[in-house]
Amino acid sequence: MVNKGFQKQGLLAFCIVTMVISTSYLCFAVQSSQHSAEIATASNFLATVLYQGQRLRWDFSNHTPLTACISVPINRTHDVGMWAPPLVTKTIQQWLVALPEAQKNTLQVVSCNQAQIRITFLPTLDANYTVGKTIETKEKKGFTAAITTPVFSATTGKLTAMTMKVALNKPTGVPQSTQLLSSVLLHEIGHALGLLGHSPNPNDVMAAAYYNRAGSQTKLKLSASDVATLQVLYGQPAQWSNTVSGAGLRNNQAIANRQLALPTLRTEAKTVGLALQWQNLGSALLWLGQQKEGITEAKRMAYLEEAVGAFNQALTLEPTVSTVAIKLAQTYQLLKQLDAAQTVLAKALRANPLCTNCYLEQAWINAKLKQWTLVKQALLKARQVNVNVVQQPAYQKIQQLLLVSTSPAT
Repeated sequence: MVNKGFQKQGLLAFCIVTMVISTSYLCFAVQSSQHSAEIATASNFLATVLYQGQRLRWDFSNHTPLTACISVPINRTHDVGMWAPPLVTKTIQQWLVALPEAQKNTLQVVSCNQAQIRITFLPTLDANYTVGKTIETKEKKGFTAAITTPVFSATTGKLTAMTMKVALNKPTGVPQSTQLLSSVLLHEIGHALGLLGHSPNPNDVMAAAYYNRAGSQTKLKLSASDVATLQVLYGQPAQWSNTVSGAGLRNNQAIANRQLALPTLRTEAKTVGLALQWQNLGSALLWLGQQKEGITEAKRMAYLEEAVGAFNQALTLEPTVSTVAIKLAQTYQLLKQLDAAQTVLAKALRANPLCTNCYLEQAWINAKLKQWTLVKQALLKARQVNVNVVQQPAYQKIQQLLLVSTSPAT
């Protein structure tokens, strides 16, 4: 989840961009009858709760405790180890008591290799969700506040964890307030439980901002719509939602889900307008454009053309995000515009000469063009940047093509 603080119409808003994640009740279990009535009649935003066109949630049918772990940095500006664990526990419990009765669950703190929700506090995060400093532009200034990402089993495709990274400081090194971190955690835990999208209501916790509509107060309490959406998601049998990754879904169901998500993704990209929302839209369109069955050729091409526009918009906002450049290059390849793909990668490498995957993508395109000298050069540069690249399947596949092309005829 990216938090972008920027001035708009005199209001300071910290905007959140999600790609998602991903993992003893307190007095939160007590609700007034008035609040219960509000939840019962509240609208929900389930239509926007999608991760790459899918709905994800935990299967609580066996009623085992929800497990979580908390990791804090050794060198820190404030004593995270003292206040973070109880704050995280309190935040998760606020969501757990909102579950429907059939799915009620408890929380257990465990080691990170066993946890479903894995929370790591870091000094800062950059625009690529790694430790570092965010590059600021004239239009938007801010920092990455948190990111939540689902993890799937390589063998079964099932959801196994939600990994969450939370920034303790601004890029300047100034510590974030505990109040803002509380709002960040409340939002991110919602993602970790399966609300992997944003509410259109700016006053909901799961809206795309940590502050309320006025941009003046952090949101520290779930709204009736937040609770109603969680209860609808968990009110159905676990099999109703996609508890597995795209590899485990029937292809036509996956296509339908992504097509259903497109209007929401388009609206969110245009209204919030941050790079990751445009990237999310482009990624969904690219996936649809890659399908060989279930979509007409004309429709696939239309999706790919729209994806080009979405990725270009994302790069305009965040020019240094190499992952977007690679996806744009892949889109151009599907459109058979190899020169355009090469241009995108060359520009990405000028911005980030350490982009290993950019060199691999260059090598792949040159292999298509049978320009084997250029393939060798790209693979060499990839190795110079990262010696471990030789272990990647993509590198090995390109290397095999190169060996076959240069082998003497038999």
